[in-house]
Amino acid sequence: MLIEFRVRNFRSIRDELMFSMVGSADTTHPDHLIRSESMGDDSLLASSVLYGANAAGKTNLLLALNLMRNLVINSHSHQRGFELPFESFGFDRESGERPTQMEAVFLEGSMKYVYGFSYDKNRILEEHLYQYPKKKKGVLFERTHDSPMKFPRADKETSDQREMIEKTTGENVLFLSMAAKMNYRPVFPIFDWFQKSLMTVGPSDGLPLIASTMQLMKRDPESKSSILKALNVADLGILDIIEEDERPPAMGAAPLPLPRPGESHIVFQLTFGGPRITFIHKPYAEKGGQGVHLPLASESEGTKKMLGIIGPWIEALRTGGTLVVDELDTKLHHLIVRYLIGLFHDPEQNRKGAQLIFTTHDVNLLDQDLFRRDQVWLVERDPFTGSTVASSLAEFRIRKDLDIEKAYLAGRFGAIPNIMEEKVI
Repeated sequence: MLIEFRVRNFRSIRDELMFSMVGSADTTHPDHLIRSESMGDDSLLASSVLYGANAAGKTNLLLALNLMRNLVINSHSHQRGFELPFESFGFDRESGERPTQMEAVFLEGSMKYVYGFSYDKNRILEEHLYQYPKKKKGVLFERTHDSPMKFPRADKETSDQREMIEKTTGENVLFLSMAAKMNYRPVFPIFDWFQKSLMTVGPSDGLPLIASTMQLMKRDPESKSSILKALNVADLGILDIIEEDERPPAMGAAPLPLPRPGESHIVFQLTFGGPRITFIHKPYAEKGGQGVHLPLASESEGTKKMLGIIGPWIEALRTGGTLVVDELDTKLHHLIVRYLIGLFHDPEQNRKGAQLIFTTHDVNLLDQDLFRRDQVWLVERDPFTGSTVASSLAEFRIRKDLDIEKAYLAGRFGAIPNIMEEKVI
């Protein structure tokens, strides 16, 4: 479970931006809180939504979290001289000379971890990993580019392995990433959280998301049952989803090109005409008739979006993952979006502490019957620096019966576009 995420000097973000999933003293919607002994008196939010004008920086915050995840998982493969994805704040010269900094605070099991690093385009400048057993800080490792690494709590039995990993880790590689590749067990929980528990979905992920959902349905019958139930509840008229081979059996399997590294065979099957995804719809003309088979290409864009997103949605709920979605409302009806959000707010369906973080422009979701005030984040650009800033609606003093949608559109909380009343033609 994500507790906090901090980022500095990344794209539209100049100064440190802190995003928190820690609940406030707000007493509304107690079912929207996740409680853990590791958090003491604090609770974590089951969901958070980010609002703001276009180009305010909402997506950049999510991109930073996704970039952190990708560097943890993949930087061990960086060759010497490989440039890191350094995109500093672009509206002043000084930021180009400063590093990008990222830090995540999260729970994995019952342990609280703090992991972060800073980097420029050529090297990792600093990296640290702390854990908090019984609220006491324990340093697992600390790294700076100009001094040997520190392992204050490490056992002597793994000293040779740590020394070998340290020597193997290039200046443009995260030690955490290399240590996981080299099977250094103390970092497994941290690496697993980034790889398995933190799931990110972009608005244009399309076929890869559909492929991921299909793979989940094939390997896990329980997940397939939940996915089909969700599609049925969403009133899409779908009874089942199967794969069918369009080629006659005598011709054998369709030849497919090899997928690129990290991509799925299903993506290539969809692209190059191998086994196709078929939706079986309930019949309308005849009672008790056979289901109607329709190919993926005949489905609406909203159905395709729903098929892609429902896989990670169900997986997050079943495993207790943290799901991060950019532009959730794209191509989906407002009521379907409310239904999807409600799955995370229902303790009977969200039994393992799953979290949802998403951006949207759907102001109809700004409803105190749907969200606590601390679940709503407002993102905008500082008028003097152009830098992205963010604040929680809990920082505003508002009545519990206030129509926050109307107040937001009236500009009471900021984070809306300033559209000038001028003729353009």
